[in-house]
Amino acid sequence: FGDQDVRTLNSINNLACAHMYAKSYTDAKPLFEEALAGYREVYLAEHRDTLKVMHRLGYTLAQLEEFEDARLLLQEALDGYRKRSVRSSSASIQREIDSIERILSYVDSQFPK
Repeated sequence: FGDQDVRTLNSINNLACAHMYAKSYTDAKPLFEEALAGYREVYLAEHRDTLKVMHRLGYTLAQLEEFEDARLLLQEALDGYRKRSVRSSSASIQREIDSIERILSYVDSQFPK
């Protein structure tokens, strides 16, 4: 399919998720980074798939105690979801916003600004 094909990116993202759910954050991180770089090329920054990978990578970074990078990425994802929520209010968008806000709260408690 090629490196920038959505199916390839989805496969990379799925593998990263499997590592994340298994708490293998070190293995998940480079895969999420690769998927995010590809989604940023293929989709707009505010596309739902791009935002989901930002959210998951931000969570992964927080678990790896890379709090500054986690905060930046999670804030970018949160801003993107908030923009999407203005155009389309849905329960799934609100769940993502709530989840990101909880992770940011954790990050802030571990690594104050």
